[in-house]
Amino acid sequence: MPLQSRSKTPRRNRSEDVYNTLERRILAWEYPPGHRLKEDELCKEFNVSRIPIREALSRLSQIHLVERKPNVGCTVKRWSVSEINDLYELRIALESYVAETLAKDPPPEEAFVEQQAAWRQHLEASKRKGFPEKNWFKADEAFHESLVIALGNQQILNMLRDINSRLRFLRVKDITNAQVLADSSKQHLAIMDAILAGDAELAVATVRSNIRMGKDNVKAALQDVLLRAFEV
Repeated sequence: MPLQSRSKTPRRNRSEDVYNTLERRILAWEYPPGHRLKEDELCKEFNVSRIPIREALSRLSQIHLVERKPNVGCTVKRWSVSEINDLYELRIALESYVAETLAKDPPPEEAFVEQQAAWRQHLEASKRKGFPEKNWFKADEAFHESLVIALGNQQILNMLRDINSRLRFLRVKDITNAQVLADSSKQHLAIMDAILAGDAELAVATVRSNIRMGKDNVKAALQDVLLRAFEV
């Protein structure tokens, strides 16, 4: 029986495997900012041609995890403190508007039933031993997007999703321990309570506090990983 060539595997599947693996490594901070992703090394590791590698790197650049540099190639996105500040300030502006507008004309309570139940469960999870310290950023993204969905503004939702994709690498370090999860859960529940009560001022203040807490967490995490990378 002849040996099967690697070309027998559909190129799309090979590209997807490479993409998923590299995305996981970047989000897990296995590759620090500035880490060079060399095509020849990746070809050897994944046993594929350059085409699936380039397709995967192109997709990663589209979601802002990878950047291309002349005469260098692809590297893991480097972030500056000013970039982080700008994106978080944009989030604050957008989500303050969303919270204020929702509170002035509150949606039916049914709009938040799932999110309220979810964050009550997250709050309980923060009290248990063996707290898992990953993937909570996905729940946080879903919450903030749910507010915009309740508002019904597709353009703001598109903008928020774009911001989230840019910050995702950093937001992995947003909720990383039980205390932060507890604080975030309480803030999310308070935001929904304020909106449903029609208290626009409180809704805006709590949204801003929640986003700024996340910004402080990811800035501290970024500074830590950059320091460790420099030491290495």
